[in-house]
Amino acid sequence: MSTEAKKLVIVSDTHGYDRLIDQVIERESPFDYLIHCGDAETGLTAYEGEELPYRLLAVRGNCDYAGGRPAVLVERILFYNVLVTHGHRENVRYGNAELLAFGAANHADVVLYGHTHVPEIVEEDGILIVNPGSLAYPKGPQRVPTYAVLTLTQDYDREAVLKIL
Repeated sequence: MSTEAKKLVIVSDTHGYDRLIDQVIERESPFDYLIHCGDAETGLTAYEGEELPYRLLAVRGNCDYAGGRPAVLVERILFYNVLVTHGHRENVRYGNAELLAFGAANHADVVLYGHTHVPEIVEEDGILIVNPGSLAYPKGPQRVPTYAVLTLTQDYDREAVLKIL
């Protein structure tokens, strides 16, 4: 019996370097969702449209001055509530406490965020928290450009993996 699964490709903090997003798309295709956790600094219009084989979900970061994107999205994917935020409003530079509380208040099963440029995958209080890091300006111990791939299945499996570009 085949289990339905959704593949989510998660990027953040690309700061105008759309060619890095293009490289991730080429590497990870096919997938169901491209999720940008903010600080794109471009309109991302090349990555949305009904003719594309994936759906774009994107939020506004603290460096996205043009507007047009929401600060927070909550998307139902299969039976998971996936919350996407940039993280600056939740003070993620000082830990995940506010982010976790915000996720719980929004009944999130998964919280995706950026802002710190440091990749992270943790599970706290049943909420999977994923920061894909930054493709353009990576921080953290390794300082390599990273993104994340999250696979959600109807069998209650959530598998998140950090990848180096």
